[in-house]
Amino acid sequence: MRDVTPALLEDYEKHLTDAGKSYTTVSIYIRQLRAIINQAINANVLSAEKYPFKKYEIPSGRNVKESPVRKDIQKF
Repeated sequence: MRDVTPALLEDYEKHLTDAGKSYTTVSIYIRQLRAIINQAINANVLSAEKYPFKKYEIPSGRNVKESPVRKDIQKF
């Protein structure tokens, strides 16, 4: 856990997106990692000074909602 840095998180994000994962999926994975790091800090396993999420922003999903077109509604 001590090796988790903002640069490592950016590399991990790039790895996941290059593997075809959506930003929503990447966000879920990284939020889970953040929860583990927060637990380690609370348990005094990791120093709060090593918290990598001060300089790294978790990507947000791009939730695009579209209303169905009339032709699609008539199919139902």
